[in-house]
Amino acid sequence: MASGSPADDVFIRKLQSIIQTKMSESDFGVNELAREMGMSRSNLHRRVSDITGNSVVTLISEARLKRSMELLKEQTYTVSEVSWKAGFGSATYFDKCFRDYYGYPPGEAVKMNFNENLNKVKKDAVVQSDSNKKRILIVGISLITLVTVLLVIFFIKPFAKKNETLQKTIAVLPFYNDSPDSSNVYVINGIMDGIITNLSKISDLTVLPRSSVEFYRKNRPKSNKQIARELDVAYIVDGSGQKTGEQLKITINLMEGETNKLLFSELFTKSGEEILDLESEIAMLIGNTIDANITPEETTRIEKKPTDNIAAYNLYLQARELWRMSGFSFSKPLFQQIENYLRDAIQLDSTFSESYATLGWIIGLSKENYDTALYLANRALHFDSKNALAHDLKGWIYTWHSNPPKLREAEEEYKLAVKYSNGLIGIRGLGDMYFQKRELFKSIEYEIKDLKYKKDSGNINVTLGAICSYISTMGLNEEASVIADKITFPGSDSLSFFNCMYWTAIQQSDFHTALKIVDKIAHGKFDRINSNKIAVCLWLRDYKSALKYVEEFNELLRKQGKEITARLLAGYVYFKNGNKEKADFHLNGALNNQLKYIKELGQDANQSHYIYLVSIYSALGNREMALKTLKKALKCEEIDHLIFEVADLKHNPIYETIADEPEFKRYVSSVESRIHDTQLKVKELLKKEWKVLGLD
Repeated sequence: MASGSPADDVFIRKLQSIIQTKMSESDFGVNELAREMGMSRSNLHRRVSDITGNSVVTLISEARLKRSMELLKEQTYTVSEVSWKAGFGSATYFDKCFRDYYGYPPGEAVKMNFNENLNKVKKDAVVQSDSNKKRILIVGISLITLVTVLLVIFFIKPFAKKNETLQKTIAVLPFYNDSPDSSNVYVINGIMDGIITNLSKISDLTVLPRSSVEFYRKNRPKSNKQIARELDVAYIVDGSGQKTGEQLKITINLMEGETNKLLFSELFTKSGEEILDLESEIAMLIGNTIDANITPEETTRIEKKPTDNIAAYNLYLQARELWRMSGFSFSKPLFQQIENYLRDAIQLDSTFSESYATLGWIIGLSKENYDTALYLANRALHFDSKNALAHDLKGWIYTWHSNPPKLREAEEEYKLAVKYSNGLIGIRGLGDMYFQKRELFKSIEYEIKDLKYKKDSGNINVTLGAICSYISTMGLNEEASVIADKITFPGSDSLSFFNCMYWTAIQQSDFHTALKIVDKIAHGKFDRINSNKIAVCLWLRDYKSALKYVEEFNELLRKQGKEITARLLAGYVYFKNGNKEKADFHLNGALNNQLKYIKELGQDANQSHYIYLVSIYSALGNREMALKTLKKALKCEEIDHLIFEVADLKHNPIYETIADEPEFKRYVSSVESRIHDTQLKVKELLKKEWKVLGLD
């Protein structure tokens, strides 16, 4: 509230005079005004707020907008010229600010006949007759009522909510590139990325990933208020950048999403060498402005430069931009170009952690060289133990590309990725890893958590597809069908549809239908589909058809020049068809392989690994070892089972040797009971998170 003291009046007049004199300079902001006033930035902000109730940023911004309106009324300048004369520095940014403040674009203001409107208002105000007195009285009463309502809305209501704190959720929208050379876009986008990465180091903040805001790069007619609602965030950051030669000019605006209130608008002018300092400075300014609790450790991490070599950082930014433009596709020529940039960056700075981690992903995805990818991840962590991208890469390799899978280590790596990125990286990996670990409820729980961070259709579809696939394998086919309708990938509707049909047929023991459907499921790998066909044929006791599928697969291996390795199902099929030699090769080979595998797993060996060993002993007719191994399995921690596995336990003749044993019957019963309990828990979770799944 203004004090109205003479000293305050003198202070404000001086402030306004400086603003009027300096505001046409595009780099004039709060820091420059504080310097002109001979005050610190914080003291200036505090005094202006006490006197006017507004921020310093608001005073400067309003002065520029009012000046721009005056210039537009003169109708002697173009909109672009007005933007520079009023100190906005960017026509794009000026257009946005003008729209937000006046409600229409500056181009419309040029067309308006202000003098005519002004004369009309004056005429209406002067010409009054006695017959209008009653109308004036009514209007007066109406105005008093309106003012009262507005007072309630703008004064009483805010005080009633004074103790309510905005959630510290934030989205950094794509920056406008105002550089004369459009190829400099990678620098502007790199600054945006750097700000997001640094904000993610603040545990008191939730920042959306870049993928969630990319949609607004080309779809920006919406107001920031609308965008904030769509993204469900409390704060919006937007801005623009210009790189001319070695000079960088970056304008950053921070707004409250719901009110569109501008919290600050700053122009930063830096040399190209100072880009890394700039990313840290902006992140800290944003965090402090919204009163985020930034720990000393987080401050150290934010202020730590990823590299001191600006040329190396430049190459890294170009690599990241190429990867983004590729849509994370797997084009080999493009990936080779990205790899070259990253290797050159490492050549310039052999301690550049982010380049090692990114290169590891490129090598893993494009060349499937997982040993090299793991080496690069470890190199990245050697130079920065809190590199979330490197931890995420290790989790991915341990889950999907290690033999045997190292799920315990994967869980640890993913959790570190989540911790050091504040949820930006690693959550989806945990969901997939828990599915492999047969912790099905946890798996769905983390997949849903991932949806809360991902707002773009591409990532949403991937995660929804995983949830749909996972819950259908649990037998929740009705829920899976509903989710499948939300997936918009080309062909995904038919894939999800056939998946649901397949698992429904398995659940209902309709194996003839399941066999017809399995060919239509383009799950990816032939060996998986072939294995499912063989298993279903065994359930049907159709050993001739099973043999046909075994031989089909062997023929494919021969054509590809691959070795035919021992497989349990193949061995049992040969046994049932009277081919003892091939049966012994596959069954004894499968036994030796599984014993070796369990030994390699050590403490990571779980119930399913021992149950598979039980099935081998049973197929060999070794009842004693099958029951002995079953007892070992029962001592392991219980895991969740899939519908397919339950059907296999109940219907596969492989288990005929022990099918009537009480221990085996109790085990099958406990598996059915556990999957029923898991289904109920997952159903309740889906119901609770229906809105997050986009199904409200």
